[in-house]
Amino acid sequence: HTDGIAVAFVHGLILFFTIHIGGDISGAHFNPAVSITFIVTGMENWIKMLIYIAFQILGSILAGTLLLIKANTDKTGMGYPRPGPNTNLLAVFIFETIATFLLLVGVFVNIKRKHNATMTGLFVGIAVFIDILTVGEDTGASMNPIRALGPSIIDGDPFFYGFWIYLTAPILGALLGALYHEFVIKQKKSLYREKTVDRDRTENSNINDQLMNTKTFEESI
Repeated sequence: HTDGIAVAFVHGLILFFTIHIGGDISGAHFNPAVSITFIVTGMENWIKMLIYIAFQILGSILAGTLLLIKANTDKTGMGYPRPGPNTNLLAVFIFETIATFLLLVGVFVNIKRKHNATMTGLFVGIAVFIDILTVGEDTGASMNPIRALGPSIIDGDPFFYGFWIYLTAPILGALLGALYHEFVIKQKKSLYREKTVDRDRTENSNINDQLMNTKTFEESI
């Protein structure tokens, strides 16, 4: 359990610093699932996002190469996510989808509130920390398609047991999270703003009526 907390903490801390450093430069797109949601929601140009995704895959392969060198040196393994020994694939798929869904809802909330890179990095780091603690033992807590892609290719085992889950579930969860934000949270905020405006108008109207009544009364005196 202590090792799990340490792994979750390190992942969260690294994401915090990388988003803090790269957020204002490139938007800190380290996850193709996030980049795909930016295409679907029209937040970014699709050509730009495809270039990002290409470099994300390249970075994953380069990371896999470094992991292979390290694995051959100290036999620690490649470290890419795999299903837990007592977890069936359907459960892994559901857990990965939900974990990525929650992560993306938070990402979009932070973006829409125009938080700076430091605040966004802090939130994402905490969210990943919690997700890893929650589902890490059962799924490896990928939440990112390229976490498994690059290392497994370099390891010579690109179609390991459950590989398809780590390509599809994060993308599905990310899309659901983005759509939930756009069509549920965003709509509720819009309705709340409209109600607030209507309430303010009503209050202002009542105040004006009171002032007019007072003025009329004073004139009649």
